[in-house]
Amino acid sequence: ATYADPADASRKLVVSRPRAAEAGAVEGWRVERRVERAGKPVREQGAVQSFRRLADGTVALVSTDEFADGVRTEFDPPMPALPAEIASGEDRATTAAFGMVVRPLANLSRVQTSGEATIRIWLADRQVRTLPGGQRVDAILIRSVLSAKLGSAQVTSTTDMWYGVVSSAPGGSRVLIEEHRTEKVTVFGLPFRSAEQRWLLAELGGGKLVEAVSPGPAR
Repeated sequence: ATYADPADASRKLVVSRPRAAEAGAVEGWRVERRVERAGKPVREQGAVQSFRRLADGTVALVSTDEFADGVRTEFDPPMPALPAEIASGEDRATTAAFGMVVRPLANLSRVQTSGEATIRIWLADRQVRTLPGGQRVDAILIRSVLSAKLGSAQVTSTTDMWYGVVSSAPGGSRVLIEEHRTEKVTVFGLPFRSAEQRWLLAELGGGKLVEAVSPGPAR
């Protein structure tokens, strides 16, 4: 799938489909997030994510390689990314606690920093979203809030993900049509870094432009 940056027409995010299952008793796959500018890959803005499906059906994130920071972040136990069942409303959010270990990609045997984190995930809303080509899609909004304490740094990351049904999706399944992520980092309580990204679905498989259709009811 290819996603467009609404603030910069020259930037696109290309997300690969899951690869073959990893060895082991639990199904796993890797997803590449490749940023392109004017059709050329910008490696330092990309990432590789390793996912695993847990026994209850939850999709969980095992690790992320972030090329911008030159680090791999490992989650133990794996961090829930998409629970098998998602309740509506923040007061009924799925909550999980886990450890985080950050390693430099140049030397994965070394620990750069580590700490503890929690994540909350819930069905936040149902909305109609408009894609770059003007298509309107009925979507559900899933919100996740990650809070992590890594040494002297406090990280808060909020991700909004809109899922809707498009005609080229196999079997009428929901696909990710929009993503909005904000991250704030403080060190010793002082602002250190903030970042924001937003991506809108532009193409889905084979370069075919998506067409909107109405999804079925969310669980």
